[in-house]
Amino acid sequence: MLYAQSAASNVVEKVCTKRTLSQAEVEQRLQTMTKSARRQQGDLLSTAVNTWLWQAKVKQKPKPSASGKHQKSLLKPEPPRFTSAAVGHGEDWSHLNKRRQRARKLKVQRDLNWMWKLQNTRRDAALQILNSQSSIPRIGTSTDVA
Repeated sequence: MLYAQSAASNVVEKVCTKRTLSQAEVEQRLQTMTKSARRQQGDLLSTAVNTWLWQAKVKQKPKPSASGKHQKSLLKPEPPRFTSAAVGHGEDWSHLNKRRQRARKLKVQRDLNWMWKLQNTRRDAALQILNSQSSIPRIGTSTDVA
């Protein structure tokens, strides 16, 4: 398999392979060629040629991860870092008229507030998951005092 090109359906893929053509395929290709092309490539068709074939896509199995590696990802949740520049803070809006400059400033402030709220919510959810996992009682240890 030399090259692979994904099809739109994501179920099949177009694959380039090097193979020798059967006699029927050679005859079919010779019929579709012009006389000058037949003279040039007629002998080459009996050797191995690159052909594009459609094949069913092979699903790759996910790599098994070590349980310690999974624990590390839970211990250090890192949500994507957003910057204020992502919502337009610090941009030059001087090309806009005054009304649109004021509106843009309000929109950027609104988007910044939403971004901060989203970051805080994600951080709180990650901390809550970590806290709930660490509070699971272990087998063989008793926390009850009778």
